[in-house]
Amino acid sequence: HEFSHILNGDMRLNVRLMGLLFGLLLIGVTGWTIFRNTQFMAMRYRTRDGDRRDGVNPLPILGLALWVLGYVGVFFGRLIKAGVSRQREYLADASAAQFTRNPSGLADALKKIGAFADGSRIRNPHAEEASHLFFGEGLGLMPGSWLSTHPPIAERIRRLDPSFDGDFGRVALNRPRSLLSEEQEHWQQMTEAKIGAGQPPRGPIDHDSIPFSPLAAVESVGTIHPDGLQNAANLLEGVPDSIAEALHDPFGACAVVYALLLDRENDELHQAQRRLVRDGMPDVVSHHLAKVAEPVASLGPEWRFPLVELAIPALRRLNRIRFQEFVQVLRQLMEVDRRITLFEYALRRMLMRTLGPYFQWGVRPPETIDHWQPLVESAAIVFNALAHAGGAHNSRATQAAYAQGIAALGWPAAFPPLAPAQAVSLSDLDLALNTLACARMRWKKPFLLACAATIEHDGQVTIEEGELLRATAEALDCPMPPLSAVPARR
Repeated sequence: HEFSHILNGDMRLNVRLMGLLFGLLLIGVTGWTIFRNTQFMAMRYRTRDGDRRDGVNPLPILGLALWVLGYVGVFFGRLIKAGVSRQREYLADASAAQFTRNPSGLADALKKIGAFADGSRIRNPHAEEASHLFFGEGLGLMPGSWLSTHPPIAERIRRLDPSFDGDFGRVALNRPRSLLSEEQEHWQQMTEAKIGAGQPPRGPIDHDSIPFSPLAAVESVGTIHPDGLQNAANLLEGVPDSIAEALHDPFGACAVVYALLLDRENDELHQAQRRLVRDGMPDVVSHHLAKVAEPVASLGPEWRFPLVELAIPALRRLNRIRFQEFVQVLRQLMEVDRRITLFEYALRRMLMRTLGPYFQWGVRPPETIDHWQPLVESAAIVFNALAHAGGAHNSRATQAAYAQGIAALGWPAAFPPLAPAQAVSLSDLDLALNTLACARMRWKKPFLLACAATIEHDGQVTIEEGELLRATAEALDCPMPPLSAVPARR
């Protein structure tokens, strides 16, 4: 439709109409300015015989005449613009059907516009100036009005789909904001599980420590370093060929993410997860999963989040319906054992934070927090989660990690004491990170530095702790590069 406007020369015509109407409007505005500024001014003028007499000031009359003339011209100009625009819309609709050989596509789009309560209404004070450039009637005028720049929606649809009876009540609307609302509600219930509750994370976990400096980790946010570039090159080169091939395809990317969640110890759970993928996604996803499951399982834990990041560009190419199916199966894979681990929570949050803007997932709180005081409670919750993740079941080490984080932050506030692992839920952590994401950048850097100090309290940082720190930084819109170096492929 829009391409045909360009092809038919409507863009040039529309811009000329805007210029002509503004020229007429300028006459009216000039006249009104003259009338308003001179109507109370007296004037003395000299007659032919040289006498000076008081007279009527002619400028207000001139201004009033220009004002009337200009706005009369604007009115008739708008009538002409509307009439021309309506005919060009019919032409663009016909051309769109000709180009695509699919008139029902445009007809369905118009039906959804007609089914919305506000239609295609543009709520902007300057909407009238560009109303003839819109896809639908943007001014909310009555259908068939002389000033309407677009034909009635029902008439446009009937020209494309003669069977349409004008009833918009039967049109199904897939509203982006409510598309995943049920899934969000279910996830909210699942995250009520307490941190540290349940069994240990499934699958073999490598607790080897990695070289770590809190200051260097925080300074790496938003910077490019030669070592980081080399690490990224090693990572890309080291991805197995089957995984690299899958990451170029949206369904293959789904399979790679699913492979990270497959249970590696309990065969019964593993088979149940395979069935969930097979029942909830197209067959091509199961086909990809069969190829990448073993290569993904053979990689170390330092590959988990980098693989998710590599999958995100392909996942963006899913449509909304497929994305909903992807998220539903993702949630089912996580809760097949009736628990959500910190890794699963961090993985899902990273996906939603990155893909949310593309699929209308949730609404970012608009307010900005300017001071650290409203952030104390949220910071304590995050420190609790990091301390319990790093201190395992050693209460003394957990307490030391929590205290070190508070000391590194340095806010002159009374922090609550360390809470038991069972007292903090993933839902609490989610809300705390959402609050901290609204903080000014000057508060985010010291907070991230304190988080790094929390996991580094014992002088050792495992890959799991490092990736949890990266997930926290991602939640604050401060993406951090991988902390562990990936060896180059030989």
